[in-house]
Amino acid sequence: MDVHAKRNDPTLLSLVIVLKDSQLEHVAGQLSKLRERLRDTDYDLFQEKERTLELLQKVRGLSAPCIQLDKQRLLIPLFGDLTEEQVLAFTPRLLVRIYETQADTVIFDLTAMGRINDDGLRHLDSLLQSFSLMGTSSIFTGVKPEHAKRLHRIRTKQPMCFVASLQDVLSSDKWPSKS
Repeated sequence: MDVHAKRNDPTLLSLVIVLKDSQLEHVAGQLSKLRERLRDTDYDLFQEKERTLELLQKVRGLSAPCIQLDKQRLLIPLFGDLTEEQVLAFTPRLLVRIYETQADTVIFDLTAMGRINDDGLRHLDSLLQSFSLMGTSSIFTGVKPEHAKRLHRIRTKQPMCFVASLQDVLSSDKWPSKS
């Protein structure tokens, strides 16, 4: 049983005695077990979320592979939407690769790219400014109409070229050119 006491005034004490039956204890036990399971499930979900975030970061890094075409040119095919997270995922790797190879030109192929969001564009602009400091120019291919509407907002002073297709860039001997 549970006993509850309350003093109403200095001379009067009220007692309430609640008899417990075995069913209430059984329900309380089940509730306690459910709380434990919920804590365990929360922890498992947290671990799964961490693993998912790690995998997502790897996917973002892989969505912009860095392919060396020759001594002067690197090809970056972009997949999916261009977001801040995606640009931040491949920027360090790309800058190191440019430094190591002393590449003159980076070719961004947008053929498989979806949308460009504002933060992604802002970080791409910042990346292109870093190229400028490194003496590397940029060529964009596979630009869709919806990409063109967004890419004109890039403010870098570095020369950028837009070519209709990757095949045109690869078959022409005028690329790379540092104009």
